[in-house]
Amino acid sequence: MNVLDIGGSLVFWLSVPENTRNKCSIHTLNLPGVLENLPPEEESLRKTVNMIVGDARDLSMFSDQSFDIVVCNSVIEHVGNWLDMRQAANEARRVGKRGWFQAPAFEFPLEQHFLLPFIHWLADPL
Repeated sequence: MNVLDIGGSLVFWLSVPENTRNKCSIHTLNLPGVLENLPPEEESLRKTVNMIVGDARDLSMFSDQSFDIVVCNSVIEHVGNWLDMRQAANEARRVGKRGWFQAPAFEFPLEQHFLLPFIHWLADPL
């Protein structure tokens, strides 16, 4: 299985059993500098995960339907404004045959990144 993980964290792939990981060709796409100075357990994945520098809004380096699955875990809300998010989603749909996108729900009372209740509702006023 050919997998593209947009904004991929190597910690995520460490949570996948090794015998399953070894059946996949995993590619992570991140902005420059994200995958520098990794902890040793993540650094060990450099041999098995293809780490690519790029931007989720422009996946022109990949052809249409070039991945069996595209994964995007809590990244799309960070790519910019609404148009940027739509562009990133469109690009992911273009390059992937299937996809799994996860984004925090604003309506949920617990803020996903800080695990603090209601803080995301107060962020703009504060």
